[in-house]
Amino acid sequence: MPPITPNRIVILAFVLILAVWGLATCGEPSPFNVTEVWSRDGFATPESALYDEERDVTYVSLMDGGAIEKNGKGRIVVIDEQGKTLRTLAEGLNAPKGMALYQNTLYVSDIDRIAVIDVDDGTTTFVAVADSMFLNDVEVDTRGLVYVSDMLTGIIHTLPHGKGVASLGALPPTFIAHPNGLFWDGETLIIASWGMPLNDDFTTDQPGRLYRYDPRNDNVTILSERFGNLDGIAVDEEGHMLITDWINGGLFAYVDGTIEELIDLPSGSADLGYHRRGDFFIIPLMKDDRLVALKVEENLD
Repeated sequence: MPPITPNRIVILAFVLILAVWGLATCGEPSPFNVTEVWSRDGFATPESALYDEERDVTYVSLMDGGAIEKNGKGRIVVIDEQGKTLRTLAEGLNAPKGMALYQNTLYVSDIDRIAVIDVDDGTTTFVAVADSMFLNDVEVDTRGLVYVSDMLTGIIHTLPHGKGVASLGALPPTFIAHPNGLFWDGETLIIASWGMPLNDDFTTDQPGRLYRYDPRNDNVTILSERFGNLDGIAVDEEGHMLITDWINGGLFAYVDGTIEELIDLPSGSADLGYHRRGDFFIIPLMKDDRLVALKVEENLD
């Protein structure tokens, strides 16, 4: 083995960085540059991050246990722009996952119920969702209609803002196998599917892909090829749509109808959020008990 000189250390370190971030690839250069803003450990099984622009804070759902474990240890914490935990907003949840904010109300999926949290004082109530099995992502449209995906049953439930269990509904059958990530684009609902069929270890024989649901006519259209076991969706100020792959790890961009892989991430890359003020994405790394903030910019070279 040749001696390890300072120059060789620098070269080895550079190669390692490229491998970790998945940038040492052949072919066309990526249309985006990805840089790390910060990384923070100590978050117990983080699943989702959601930025509150009015209050300039980010909510993070911590499962602190298994995905369907009803242990009462789940909670929502509030972090600042640098990833520092400011306080705990709500406790006593089970396995909280996706979140959506409408006015001063935070809606959080919690296995088979929806937690309804007042972000000003942390007051929490619950709406039970009958026959649900694995409630996952949450989104809300401009009218205050809340959407909640159930990844196992394939149902996307709806709940009008401020209403109770009697108002629960569901979207018409859309034939989207195992819907997960949700994003309201102003007029339609973007849906990221996990893939199918679902194996015992949550892998699939076919990867998931993106769909668009139009509530005005109940039409569903396919937006992308199949490319991963898809978890979160977030969009930045420039309209760049980013998606995470939970099983394999990885961050993808949906660009002009095509999918671009940006970087490798650890398995367990979950429901990312976009921090508007800082112009970066916060990605929960569930298996690592860690959050990472990434800045994604167009490659103008």
